Amino acid sequence: MSTGKNPRIKSWTRIWQRRGFGVHSPYAYRLITEVLREKARFYAYDEIQYILNNSSGQRADYKVKKKRGRLLFRIVNRYQPEQILEIGSSGGVTTLYIQRACSRAAITILEPRSARVEDTRRWLAARNCVAEVVEVKTWKEGIKAYLQKTERPFILVNHMRPYMYEGLAEVLQEALHPYAVVIVAGIGYKTPRKLWRSLVSDTRVRVSMDMQHSGLLLCNPKLNKQNYFI
Repeated sequence: MSTGKNPRIKSWTRIWQRRGFGVHSPYAYRLITEVLREKARFYAYDEIQYILNNSSGQRADYKVKKKRGRLLFRIVNRYQPEQILEIGSSGGVTTLYIQRACSRAAITILEPRSARVEDTRRWLAARNCVAEVVEVKTWKEGIKAYLQKTERPFILVNHMRPYMYEGLAEVLQEALHPYAVVIVAGIGYKTPRKLWRSLVSDTRVRVSMDMQHSGLLLCNPKLNKQNYFI
């Protein structure tokens, strides 16, 4: 659903669609009202918050806002994927939300920075959060290995340094399988926003949910092509 370039029109569209108004697809309506804008407290919120409150020594760029972490939890809780890929690490914070939402999921984290790999492994191990943290030289090698494990990719692109997005859009095109789910964090910033727009324009992406700070892409071939601003 195109809203043009007028920011005032887009603002009104967000206010309208985030409540489910004007959303004609039953699938999209339920996703917005029951997942993306759900206000109820989930069983694991208190446990996660307790762990984070007692985590000392976290670097500033590992911080994940509670609002975004809980959004990730609800999305994963809804789809219950078997294999989850995180591109870039958050020091383990987003992984904690994801793992508590779907404990059976096998989680792989791709991280090109050696120091971050070790930090994340230690942080997760200390909190009994199981995930494979893989140091990669290129996104292509890591994503290719992940796609060999699943026919329905579920991918989270964490907010990263601008230089780390180089070549990522082209590689992610290969992951847009039928029923793939892709979450892109930080789309309010220039570089991740550019990645987001390139993916939204792909015809295999049937539904996009632009939430200002994060974006959700669905490749369900049964859905009509729609872009929502919520």
